[in-house]
Formats: sequence, C-alpha cells, structure tokens
Amino acid sequence: MSEKKVMVTCCRCEKVQSVAVGVPVGFPDWETLPTLSEMEAALIREALRRANGSKLRAAVAMGMGKTTLYRKLKTLDGQRVTA
Repeated sequence: MSEKKVMVTCCRCEKVQSVAVGVPVGFPDWETLPTLSEMEAALIREALRRANGSKLRAAVAMGMGKTTLYRKLKTLDGQRVTA
C-alpha cells in the first residue's frame, strides 16, 4: 500500500500525517477498534469526570436524561464506569 501526506483534524488541532492510502484516518488497525459498549463507557466516564461526578450534569452534557444515564450505568456489560 502506498502512503501519502494528509491533513488530519482531531480534538480541535490539525497535523499532517503519513497514512496508507485506503486506510481510514484514525483507525491504524481495524483489529483493535473498541466496541460500541467500550466507547459508550469511555464517553460516560469522561462526562462524569468533567461534571465532577454529577450524574445530572453529565447526562445533560451527553444529551440524555438522568434516568437514561442511570440505566446505562447499570447495564454496561459489567464494566466499571465510575467518576
């Protein structure tokens, strides 16, 4: 696979990276992609951290109700998701 330089924008910053043509930027190895459940747990964990543990503030920041957040915290495949 050939490589070319591309402009990558992530986290409000821009940088030039060499990437293999045909490979989506940000996914260097398809075998190591996190599951949706893992990504959701990471998002909830980060929202709780930014909200200093406030479940209501975290839920609002993620665009969901507090009850929905509590349900997700309870049912996330046994992952520990605490602030």
